[in-house]
Amino acid sequence: MNNKSVLLHAHGSPIQFVGKSMIVEACAIRKCVEKAIQHGWRKLYVLSDAKGVVDVLRKNMKTTWDIDVVCEDIWNIFASLEHIVFVHIPRRFNVVAHNVAKFSISLLSEFSWERLFPTWIVNDVELSFGQTMSRMN
Repeated sequence: MNNKSVLLHAHGSPIQFVGKSMIVEACAIRKCVEKAIQHGWRKLYVLSDAKGVVDVLRKNMKTTWDIDVVCEDIWNIFASLEHIVFVHIPRRFNVVAHNVAKFSISLLSEFSWERLFPTWIVNDVELSFGQTMSRMN
């Protein structure tokens, strides 16, 4: 989403069991940052309901080596960005990302949507941000 809450892109990747939910969340954030760079976006606000991961990425908290490895990847990507901020938000405001992640559990390969989004994503945006997609364009 951009700074006007306009949905620009939705992406999902197959999720494999990795043992800790923090690792899954950190991997999702890494993929998000990689996709943003591929789209040429250089100023990012990463919103996540995973407070522990946000705290680690802000370097406010130490964690185990396995989570730290993924966070190191994200920190290394920072060099190609002008600005990045990690923001913790309650899950009720992160419905879109949460439901895309749930959808991704059943995937065999990656998917992306731009401009034309499935009805369930449109409904999630309206629920989370109180805007209709027609007003967002």
